[in-house]
Amino acid sequence: MPQGEICNAEMERVAGLLVTDLAEKGLTLDYTPESLRALDMLLANYGHDKGNGDNNMGLVELVGAYFGEVLRGTLGGNWYENVPPDNATGLLLDVTYDVWVWCHAIVYKQLEQGNKSLFKIYPDIADKLQDLRNGLGFRGW
Repeated sequence: MPQGEICNAEMERVAGLLVTDLAEKGLTLDYTPESLRALDMLLANYGHDKGNGDNNMGLVELVGAYFGEVLRGTLGGNWYENVPPDNATGLLLDVTYDVWVWCHAIVYKQLEQGNKSLFKIYPDIADKLQDLRNGLGFRGW
């Protein structure tokens, strides 16, 4: 059993704030993997510099929640907060295989370092989860 407290409703609410805010600006998000392209463009507008994640923690919270909701909506899982050892919030995609995705950390690193786009990370996660469920293990990161 995972440690931490389930917080699906809170992450749904936070993701919904981003959807509403961007809709008012003319950008539609529909919780599909394809919609992650729009978020990649949004994050790119902030640049990729040391300190960018810390300077935009509100954006990290919103985009991290949305990214996780896309994953959860297509792959399943539950959000947990206060997960030991550092009380982080993470998405547990599969209890059997203990597959966690730290969505906020991924967004933070994207702002700091310009890591792989959310749109490209999504299929990596989906494929690795499917491999585990098929008994193949990870093919590597």
